[in-house]
Amino acid sequence: MPQLKRVPTLGVLANTLVSKSVASACSRIEEEDGQGCETLVCDLNQILTELPTNLLETIILTTTSLLTKQVDRCRNSLGLPTALQLLPQPAVTQLDFGQLFT
Repeated sequence: MPQLKRVPTLGVLANTLVSKSVASACSRIEEEDGQGCETLVCDLNQILTELPTNLLETIILTTTSLLTKQVDRCRNSLGLPTALQLLPQPAVTQLDFGQLFT
């Protein structure tokens, strides 16, 4: 009998969706490059500060991983520098950027 496929949990799916949205927002901030992106930066910062620490840490890890894969695939770092500036919040206790150096 073939082995059953793993089904991701709702938490994993939600984390992936939020991380993709954060990565997209970081890319848009860099694309606009000062043309009204201050409100987007403020909104993103407000959302990130209101998240619980454990969710924020997993979103940081997943978002940087998504953006790093984009750099590996397309040689385009759009969004990664902004993510590295905006994602680390004062509430974070564990910050792992190890995937940037592999």
